[in-house]
Amino acid sequence: MTPAADEADYAEMALTENELDFVLSGDPVRRLALWRTPRGGTLLDVDLKPLGSLLTVLGGGKAGVAAFGADYEERPQFWKTAVQE
Repeated sequence: MTPAADEADYAEMALTENELDFVLSGDPVRRLALWRTPRGGTLLDVDLKPLGSLLTVLGGGKAGVAAFGADYEERPQFWKTAVQE
């Protein structure tokens, strides 16, 4: 079993108290990411399940063709018909 991280593991990152709390006690079930910029941090919900069948397109190739047809890459609005189904 991997030991749990602690505050010292993130000392060099200069996280705010809230950011550090998120990193150390984040919910492993939710798909959240911390996006940091010089102006501050933002939590992003990166759960892709709401994409449903459209998630197949991210992999492209044979899976995308099988799900949406050989010409889906040439049809910029292909996803609209997929969502309506």
